[in-house]
Amino acid sequence: FSAYKPPHCEERCINLSKWTLQKYGADADIDPSTIPQQYGVYSETPDLVPLVGHMNSTSKVCYLLGCNAWGQTVLSYSGSLIPGLLGYRELTEMQKDNLQLLSIRRFSCLPNVNVN
Repeated sequence: FSAYKPPHCEERCINLSKWTLQKYGADADIDPSTIPQQYGVYSETPDLVPLVGHMNSTSKVCYLLGCNAWGQTVLSYSGSLIPGLLGYRELTEMQKDNLQLLSIRRFSCLPNVNVN
């Protein structure tokens, strides 16, 4: 959960804990205030550019992640590319070029990455 910032971090974490316990039927004897609190985690890539696209050419799953805290800028633009990736509309040449920068496969030549 991203963007839990002071001054409401404690309140928001307790509210989230209460909701989770209530929603998923966890043990009612748990005191939400005893659950450890921390600031949110932003997903980001080593180059700070989001990952957008399919893992391979036959995949029917389209990924969009790693936008860090740039939700209203990078996430919005990246999200606008998804209909084209899913075949609902044609991508422009500029969008195709931009997708090369955002490609989920751009790290595939790193030794510990397996995309097969």
